[in-house]
Parts: sequence; C-alpha cells; structure tokens
Amino acid sequence: MRATRVVGPEHALLVLSVLGILLAPTAASGQTYRTFRAEQERIIARTRWKLGPLRVQPVLQLTNVGYDNNIYAQRRDTGPVSDVTASGGIEVSAYLLLRPWLIFSLVENPEYTFYFEQKTERSLNNLFAGNVRALLFNRFALTGSFETRKARRRATSEFDVRASELRTSAGGQLFYETERQTALGFAASVVRYRYEDVSVPGADLALAHTLNRTETSGSFQGYYLVFAGSQIFLNAGITDYDFEFPDSFWRNSRSHQALVGLRFPDIGPVRGSIALGYKKMTPSEASKTPFSGLIGNATVFVRFGRFAPRAAFIRDCVFSFDVANVYFVESRWSAGLSYYLNTFIRLDYDYTTGRNRYPDPVPVSVPGEGTVPMLRRDNYQTHSFGFVVRIVRSTGVGLQANYWQRDSTIYPSDRSRWFFGGYLTFEF
Repeated sequence: MRATRVVGPEHALLVLSVLGILLAPTAASGQTYRTFRAEQERIIARTRWKLGPLRVQPVLQLTNVGYDNNIYAQRRDTGPVSDVTASGGIEVSAYLLLRPWLIFSLVENPEYTFYFEQKTERSLNNLFAGNVRALLFNRFALTGSFETRKARRRATSEFDVRASELRTSAGGQLFYETERQTALGFAASVVRYRYEDVSVPGADLALAHTLNRTETSGSFQGYYLVFAGSQIFLNAGITDYDFEFPDSFWRNSRSHQALVGLRFPDIGPVRGSIALGYKKMTPSEASKTPFSGLIGNATVFVRFGRFAPRAAFIRDCVFSFDVANVYFVESRWSAGLSYYLNTFIRLDYDYTTGRNRYPDPVPVSVPGEGTVPMLRRDNYQTHSFGFVVRIVRSTGVGLQANYWQRDSTIYPSDRSRWFFGGYLTFEF
C-alpha cells in the first residue's frame, strides 16, 4: 500500500479549518467507527461512478408499497382507517478523495411517502449529511460532520401516528490510529429534535411541548481489529438531555453509559454487530424513577448454503410523551430465517417480540373505582412472511405480509394491524 503523505506546514490553513469544524461535536452514528484507511477502501469499493477525484453512488429506494389496514394504529372499536401507501426515493452519496489524507463526503436522500386517500399523511422527507475527514501526521484522524433530517414518521414504538420530526446534529471526532486499524479517541455531538403538535383520535398530544429537546454528548471510544476483519470496540460517555419548553423541564436528564461489543466485517458469511453495556439515566425531577441497568443493540446475519438465519436484540430507555413518565424501557428480540429455493427465489420469515415497561404509575379511569394508578406494560408481537425474486446480481423484488399486535395493561393502548405489499431490496 502506498504510504500516506504527512501533512506539513504548508497545510496549516486546512488544519485550522478542520479543527474549527471539530469544535462542533459529531453527530451520533449507529455504526461503529471506521479508520481513515478503512473508510477510503470502503468508498473505492462501493462507488461505481467516478469523475477524477469525485466518486458518486446512487441507490434507488422503494419500500412499503401496499395495503395497510390500520394506518393510525387505532383500536378495532374506534373504526381503524385503511389505505394504500408507498415510499420511494433515491439516495446519492458523493465523495471527494482530494488527497491521500483528505475525504469530503455528502449524502442527499429525498423520499416521498404517498397515501392514496389520506392526503394529509403524504410527505416529502429528506436527509442531508456532510462530513470531512483528514488524516494528519499519518496518525491523527479529525472528523467534522453535520446532518439534517426532516421526516414524517413514527419516531418510536410508542407513537401510534406519524408526526413530522426535524433532527439536526453537528459534531466532531479526534482519533489516534495505527497501521493495524486500532483506534482510540474522543467524540462529541449536539443533536436537536423538533416535533410538530399532532392530534390523535381520542386525545390531544402536544408533541412539540413534550419532546422537543437538545442532546449534548461526549464519549471515549476504542476499536481493535481481532480476526477476519472483525473489531472489538468500547464506547463510554455522558449525555445531557435539555427540553425546550418550561412545562417539560421536569424531563431534563443526564445519562452515563458504557458499551462493549464486536463488529463483524461488512462482507462475509457473518455480518452485523453485538453491543452490550450499562446505562444510568437520572431525571432532574427527584420524584421520577431513575433508570439503571443493561442496554444493548445487536444484529447478526449468518449465511451457510441455502440457509440464512438472523437474530436481533435491543434494549434501552426511550423518552415518553406519557404525562406521568419521563421514559419507558424498550426491550425487543427477533429471529428470522431465509431459505434460498434456488439462485432466484428466497423465502423469508421473521418473528419479533418485546415489551415497553413504564417506571411510574399512570392515572387510569376504572368504571366504579374512579381514577387509579396503574403501571403500564405494553407487549408486542410481529410476524412477517415473504419471498424475494432476484432480478440481477443482488437486486430483488419482494412481497411480504406483516401482522403486528400490541397488548397493554392500559386497555386503550391495545392495538393490531396488518400490511401486505412489496419492496425493492439490494440484499439478495
């Protein structure tokens, strides 16, 4: 491999510019850190269009094309609304590899969500992200990034309706990297969430006043290459949650967390990552129950012969718009299996189960007893059946049927829905 050029004094202006970007903390990312050289190799491998130092990779997206029998996730006795829906767009990633030590990245992803009858649910969503990385003195990787995402969606599993969410983030990272792709460093981020106020049948939810907030985070991270391109990683940090409106200041919180995990290569018979750790989140309101305990996020895919099993797990505390709770603890487990009948047809099945646990009692009206406090527990189940027909290379067209159900200790929260439709996939 050609040696990376060391940045000299003639690049001082560039270094100062990157350092300025670094002072704005990095947006939090669901992916683990890639070293500078690993990122270069990934860009070169995945981009097909090239014009000088500019590399471009467009990806067509088409999902959720079908029939939904309960688009607002309402109870059967309230008259659920059904509709035909579709989401589609194109994601364009552009990269400038100007020097062996400098990368500029841009992502633009517009997406339109269509509803045949419920015109108010139609929306144009968009994601725009920018990133600059510089490898200085052949060892220090500086990153500055910015992202803005506008989407009308169900932001968490607690949302029964789609609401417009504007998420903006900025941040930076400083890492020391070795030839073996070991990396140690610090990351910081500022993320702002802004919601619209939406009405739900039977209730008025002021989502903006309830959930608008700013999250400020700082963390130490370490990554070590172990075998066959896999990485062991550590992430430990602090996050402050500051809510925008005075009537939600009681939700202000601080969390401390640490995660350790293993990330598998992007290409190979085993893919995905496993992360487990501990988190403690303390609300500023002393009367509210703090959270402490296990958190985790794991998704693993395995391919051997005609079979491709997969499993996933997630556990964390998520901010709630419930009037009595700062957060709920979300736990999910899922398992699935794909079977390849031949080189052109794949059969899929996935099962997901989980629970949302609320720490503080919710006031509930009970006939004959008045209003009584009750702990809310929501149990979820999802079944998904489908098959995929390969068109060319790893691109395929799929059909699927999903059934989703939520049972709650609070009866008005019971829900069920099913969806039948198609999608485009690039993972045959």
